[in-house]
Amino acid sequence: MKPRHSESKGSRREPRASSEDTTPGDPKAASERGQSDLQPDRILESAPGCGTSRGFVWFVGAGPGDPGLITLRGAQLLRTADVVLHDALIHSAILDEVTGRRIDVGKRCGHHSMRQEKISALLADLAGQDQRIVRLKGGDSGVLGRVAEEALLLTERGIPFEIVPGVSSATAAPSAAGIPLTHRGLADSFVVATAHRRADRRDAGRDFSIPTYSACTTVVLLMASASVGDWSEQLLQSGYPANLPVALISAGCTELERVVETRVARVEDDLRRAGLQTPMLAVVGWVVTLRGQLAGGLARFSPDQNEGRDGVRGAPDRVPAKLEKSRRGGACFRSAS
Repeated sequence: MKPRHSESKGSRREPRASSEDTTPGDPKAASERGQSDLQPDRILESAPGCGTSRGFVWFVGAGPGDPGLITLRGAQLLRTADVVLHDALIHSAILDEVTGRRIDVGKRCGHHSMRQEKISALLADLAGQDQRIVRLKGGDSGVLGRVAEEALLLTERGIPFEIVPGVSSATAAPSAAGIPLTHRGLADSFVVATAHRRADRRDAGRDFSIPTYSACTTVVLLMASASVGDWSEQLLQSGYPANLPVALISAGCTELERVVETRVARVEDDLRRAGLQTPMLAVVGWVVTLRGQLAGGLARFSPDQNEGRDGVRGAPDRVPAKLEKSRRGGACFRSAS
């Protein structure tokens, strides 16, 4: 007969956790149950429309370039999809996770492997064949990724879908390069706009969505290489100072990343001289000055990466006098609290 164990007065034995006591999706709790709510089969079971005979589409953001920056959910969906339709600039290590059929529908610099209308139609047709599809897009599909154009056709055909967010290059590439888009006393807002022009230049006379100059607003221009002459001229015409710092980031968050620091007045010349390759974005604003100050501690920074010209390399240590004056006037001042 086994001895009976008694509890001392005032002590309590913790009850065993049941599945009802845990929060769905909690990795620690799932591990204690011997399974993970993030396993591919459980993802599919929980998705709307799964468990039926109909197809399903996931729009997945692949992140800014580094294969480690795709979300866990996105990576697991790649391993379970029947078909993956992917953009051109997806890292090969991410595509290696695909176990099903791969279809390259990417577009680069006016060269389209498939027109947008055909991509949308193919996506809907495959889902209509009871296929489970991942539409893999660079960055975050909701930031200049045309996700709504493709999703609208699915909606018209009654095909269920889910949008899985990704890490946008608009914020990730500058941050990884040592340029936070906001900083107390320098910038309290940022604007993301496309600098893309149509290949046939039918939109050549149209202004980009660049706001009127504010010292406390950072402007990020995506796809900024080919139209640099247009947008730099528009900046000057919109009141942006000629000496306002600009960072040009090519292939951000990848092993091929290059960063050139320059100024609005000479950005076109410096870009052509540097020969930066696409994809490339531009960061316009005083936060670019932080890169030089953070260089000493930024692990991925090396002096060879900073290709700014004389007077720009290392960036100014001080905020320009006019901006300092506006800060004292409360334009973008933040208290120490």
